[in-house]
Amino acid sequence: MTSKQFKSSRARKKLISSMNRRSFLTGIGSAMLLPLWKSKKALASTTTAQRIVFFYMPDGVPGISYQGTPSLWHCSGSENNFELTDLLSDLAPFKDKMLFLNGVTMDPVGTALQMHIPGALRLLTGANNAQHISIDQILAQGIAAQDPWNHIYLGAQTSSRNPEVGEHLSYPMPGINIPAQDDPAAAFCDLFGVSAINGDSCGINSTRSFQAIDMAMAELEIFRRSLGGVESHKLDFHLSSLEQLKNRIVTGPELVSNSSCSPPSILSQDYRAWQSSEQSLFPTILRAQIDNMVAAMECGLGRVGLIQCSNHASDLSFHEFPDSELYDSSPSQVITSHIASHYGEPADDSNPFFRTFVLQRKWFLRQFLYLLEQLEQRTELTAEGERTMLDNSIVVLISEISDGNVHSLHNMPFLIAGGGSVLNQGKLLNYDNAAHADLWIALAHAMGEPLQYFGDEGTAPLDGILR
Repeated sequence: MTSKQFKSSRARKKLISSMNRRSFLTGIGSAMLLPLWKSKKALASTTTAQRIVFFYMPDGVPGISYQGTPSLWHCSGSENNFELTDLLSDLAPFKDKMLFLNGVTMDPVGTALQMHIPGALRLLTGANNAQHISIDQILAQGIAAQDPWNHIYLGAQTSSRNPEVGEHLSYPMPGINIPAQDDPAAAFCDLFGVSAINGDSCGINSTRSFQAIDMAMAELEIFRRSLGGVESHKLDFHLSSLEQLKNRIVTGPELVSNSSCSPPSILSQDYRAWQSSEQSLFPTILRAQIDNMVAAMECGLGRVGLIQCSNHASDLSFHEFPDSELYDSSPSQVITSHIASHYGEPADDSNPFFRTFVLQRKWFLRQFLYLLEQLEQRTELTAEGERTMLDNSIVVLISEISDGNVHSLHNMPFLIAGGGSVLNQGKLLNYDNAAHADLWIALAHAMGEPLQYFGDEGTAPLDGILR
């Protein structure tokens, strides 16, 4: 395409509409990557955390009920003297490597609607209507900008229904989000350059790829000069994505020559059907995406990740999950995650909706626990000696709402694991309506990104998080 063609307003509109984020990022991105699975970056220091993973589950937790029944999620006690709730009991092996939080709010000044969609928009952006770059993208565009993958966004059926506002959580620009990669086989191929099904290479000639990227960037730069405002910012993001592809190609040979990282196991199951929304496959898809994330980070491909389980107001039906206590091939009633979250009263096992919601949360916690276990089982050398990947990582469990039953954005159910050299592990921190944006500032500092402000209300690192 020549510069003359860009001068037509019709051509400009056609190009903007054709530059769909999904096709641009997944189409070009998956086609031009080198096999990088042998790579493993040496960690220089433990003065900052080396990586961060956000793990999202939908629809909140069973918090304080209408009738005042205590939260089944949030711990009670003092900073150093507390017990896990029964719901969190599976996390007991990692209690001393975690931070438990009470009183963190996503609406400290009362300007947000207390509902799923506003919560999803504020969750990682800290701003109403997602009018701020999300914290994962700030880290990706900052401290991780030169990584082969500055941002790894893996999902399990996040796009399985009609598009809704806020269904994807990562915002590289204010108000503009990007989709997760929902297909584990495609993610495996993108990250490691080989097929998850048969081990064949799925890369293409790197020289030709580099030339194609250079040509595309030159043409897009000419086009960018003719734009202004929001359209120019959108194009800047696409140019940045192309820079990332160039970085992967340039650093590929060096990474491949480093054999300190063993290749991840080739996935034995046929993943080609996993692009469907068949819910019985959800548990296997999610485990595969967790494995992809851990392997990619172990191999030094990236250090900022987001794993998204479904999306807000989720239609997941756990009776189709073979590994769930709710599994039932012929249920008398289908209670999805969203329906269960509005369990009403009483908040006890006599209420089938409440009981279902609790068991659904326990299932998500087991997946979070699996992620922690995979990181804990792997060791790596640092300047201070051998440590587990979890010790060098920050893992954050998040949800878009505190309690779906009361549609609250207060007392958010965030959990933090890892970060042993930089975070105050093994504590219960009690706050009084602390802004969650300040929590994201603290975690950015832990990652070596010196944020001063974030979102609508973030002004300083949240007290007590950092050592």
